[in-house]
Amino acid sequence: MNFLLLTIQSAVCVGAVYAARAMGVFTFRDFNMPDAKAWFPVSALLVAVIYSGSKSLQNLPIPAYTVLKNGAIILTAYGELVVFKSPLSRLTLVAFGLMIVSSLIAAWPELSKTLAGTFVAPPPFCGAQPSCFREPARSPSPPPILSPSLER
Repeated sequence: MNFLLLTIQSAVCVGAVYAARAMGVFTFRDFNMPDAKAWFPVSALLVAVIYSGSKSLQNLPIPAYTVLKNGAIILTAYGELVVFKSPLSRLTLVAFGLMIVSSLIAAWPELSKTLAGTFVAPPPFCGAQPSCFREPARSPSPPPILSPSLER
């Protein structure tokens, strides 16, 4: 069922992008194989992140999933900081702080059960944690043949 849902979601997104292109909202280059080969590993890891996230939502409460997702985003930014020496702006740090606080507020019922010793994490919770590490692995930078300054 997850693959069907992801397939439908992808088809709708691709259709919306092509419809926006046809209406002149934006433009993009035509498909070419060298770019597709360069971006394939990144795309495959993204699919793994989305699939594992959808599987974890079957048994995890949404607030717990949100905490894991936000953790993956923060790990990605920290990975860029360490690997590429790209500094984080003050506004980015504030955004990360707000993400953490909002996740903790949303997950407070589960956290209070855990602190009281009445909550036992289900096995899918343990399975969602690798997603936090796949996310940073897939997104530090674009492949070398592509750059953010491509003509539009």
